[in-house]
Amino acid sequence: MDFRSILEQFDDKSVSNSFRTSEIEQNRVQAILPYLIPILFFLPIVSGTKDSEFNRFHANQQLTWLLVILVIGVVKSIIGIIPLIGWLVRVVIEISELLIAFGLMYGASQGMALKLPFVGDLIKIF
Repeated sequence: MDFRSILEQFDDKSVSNSFRTSEIEQNRVQAILPYLIPILFFLPIVSGTKDSEFNRFHANQQLTWLLVILVIGVVKSIIGIIPLIGWLVRVVIEISELLIAFGLMYGASQGMALKLPFVGDLIKIF
């Protein structure tokens, strides 16, 4: 099983089919960058076309990702207090966060509508 086939399991085809190829090409960078730097979740909205389905979807997912990262940060801080085991768990969580961020970035670059499991539908502000 390759990386793309794993990510396709999280692709919402009904949403990704609504993305126009031109808007994906035009807004690709604005959709990728905030997954790496979550505080920039608003970037697709302010820098691109406001009525772009692609921009709105990724801005919502990026805001969700930011909130997930904040909650996980609190959990990592608590677990990190435990000597050795806590530190190892914290490292595993941080590597997982990085892999998820790269997966979301790859999906945005390919025009996919990757939703975060369990929380991907909770926030629809944009």
